Amino acid sequence: MMKSLVPWPLTSSETPTVTSRSFGNTPPVQSNETFRWLYSGCGFWLIMSPFLLFSSQTISSGAVVAETGTFMTLGMLALVIAAFSYKKHHALQAWTGIALGALLISLPWMINFAFHPVAHWNAWVVGSVIVLTALAQEATQASASK
Repeated sequence: MMKSLVPWPLTSSETPTVTSRSFGNTPPVQSNETFRWLYSGCGFWLIMSPFLLFSSQTISSGAVVAETGTFMTLGMLALVIAAFSYKKHHALQAWTGIALGALLISLPWMINFAFHPVAHWNAWVVGSVIVLTALAQEATQASASK
């Protein structure tokens, strides 16, 4: 016989219910977790991408020091953005994500690593994913607050 984890039996009138606004069929907490996972994934990718995309000869020659350092720093910033978990930080998380994504998209011209097309595409693709994630998060929050 299986023992119940609840020390008393709950009747249907005592069963707690949670009511919240949702985005489609996804509760707000779960949809925020989706955004946090996307930011985390982008952050981990940015940290690991220099070692996965550039050849060991290119890294050891010092040709991609600026790209490697920038990607790793911005990857850590994406992980910090993913760590924002308080309800009042959701807007901050979205706007910081938009700023980070825009920075990544403009990074090839700012740091001048146009000679490395792999780094160029990496910055564009990951920056676009972060901007789209942040815009979707902001749209979700705007619809939930109405």
